[in-house]
Amino acid sequence: MRRTLGLEKGWAADQPRWTDALRHLQSKIEEAGILLAVSGIVGNNTHRKLDPAEFRGFVLVDEYAPLVFVNGADGKAAQMFTLAHELVHIWFGSSAVFDLRELQPADNETERACNRVAAEFLVPANLLYDFWPDVRQEPERFQAVARHFKVSELVAVRRAFDLGRMRIN
Repeated sequence: MRRTLGLEKGWAADQPRWTDALRHLQSKIEEAGILLAVSGIVGNNTHRKLDPAEFRGFVLVDEYAPLVFVNGADGKAAQMFTLAHELVHIWFGSSAVFDLRELQPADNETERACNRVAAEFLVPANLLYDFWPDVRQEPERFQAVARHFKVSELVAVRRAFDLGRMRIN
């Protein structure tokens, strides 16, 4: 996915803020010919906000015009993970709605695979291993990881836990 989008490993760390990283990823997605829509409201009705607790995004896979929709009412770091997750669906060729709650494992293998690939896309294991010694003694080490990779603190904790190399406590 990174190769197709023209992104290097660790690309987000080069961006000064989450917003910049999100815009950069969105731009690369659109340059790759993937339609991208981000909105936090239903249609044009500003009184009907989309609730991130109900859904975070969806993807419609099409050979000619794949579409990713991201709930713009969600936090920027959460939107990063949703974008990555939905991109994986495009690479797998499967449409889906993404409503990951509390980063708990999904009920089916495709969703679990999308979560694993999205996590590797955003927080490559080798880069986290390299970065971890710099922050492991910090009291806010997961916030430091989140800031560095431009992901949520939940993604940082989950990634460290899943890699099995870092102590959570």
